[in-house]
Amino acid sequence: LYVGNSGKVTIMVVDSASMSIVASTSLELKATSPSPSSGAQGNQPEDMGRVYPLNLRIPQAGNYVIKVDFGPSATLYRNNAIPLAQSPYPITVAGIMAITGHEATVTTTQFYYYFYDMRIRSLDCASGAARTAVTATAPLNISITQTGNNLASSSNQGSIQWLFNSNPISGANAQNLNIGATGSGIYKVRHGILDCSFESPDLNATITALTVLNPEKIGLQAGPNPVNGLLNLRYSSTTIQPHQVELFHQDGSRVYQERYQSPGINTVVNRQFRIGALAAGVYVLKLTLGKEVYLTKVIAQ
Repeated sequence: LYVGNSGKVTIMVVDSASMSIVASTSLELKATSPSPSSGAQGNQPEDMGRVYPLNLRIPQAGNYVIKVDFGPSATLYRNNAIPLAQSPYPITVAGIMAITGHEATVTTTQFYYYFYDMRIRSLDCASGAARTAVTATAPLNISITQTGNNLASSSNQGSIQWLFNSNPISGANAQNLNIGATGSGIYKVRHGILDCSFESPDLNATITALTVLNPEKIGLQAGPNPVNGLLNLRYSSTTIQPHQVELFHQDGSRVYQERYQSPGINTVVNRQFRIGALAAGVYVLKLTLGKEVYLTKVIAQ
């Protein structure tokens, strides 16, 4: 600001439609002119001006008017010597705002008011990232379904973390969770999407007793054996509940899991599984049909 005479000024941002004030600041200014005067002054090259923080926080995009109220003696410099053919407007701060005009009656010259060498920024910290189109969506509502000893989140979005009695379960980051190892208790699943976190309600889950049966009962066949990345299973379904295949290394770690719908009772199932490359060793194949469990060995070379 170039201050012709000391005094108080109030600078306001006014909504152009409602004429309501959305931001304002009052400043006690000291003259920057080498020859202070309360009256009109000509251009003074020796006046170096002074930087003032206005801190005018404009809450949202829109059309606004900048209004200035002067105290009894304060004056500010305005440029009223701009040729008509050289209108300075719009004066734009790229991507943020533009000053599009003034209210003075133009006769022989254009006017520019008060603010020189402006510094303007967005209200909050800029990320520095390129702008991305955003589509608003409803918040993610997460729920948990229990089938036997298996829990399933209603969503597969974002990063997933299962919790047992309010504590994160190490390595439990998939949509489905078998609770045979952790046991009965309070379970919850958390999904992280960008900077937001969505949690399911607590589920009090109880371990269901499973019966391990002879695989010959359902005619379970697994092949080829040794397995080569593709595993074929043939067996007779005994339940309408979902089926699950799991493959465990001899050290107890699970290397494969797949869950799928039952084709019905007394229906022969022929299904192929892409289990990928396995380290050489002996594996236990676990087939769960409802509350029944069938085990057989698989070899990888």
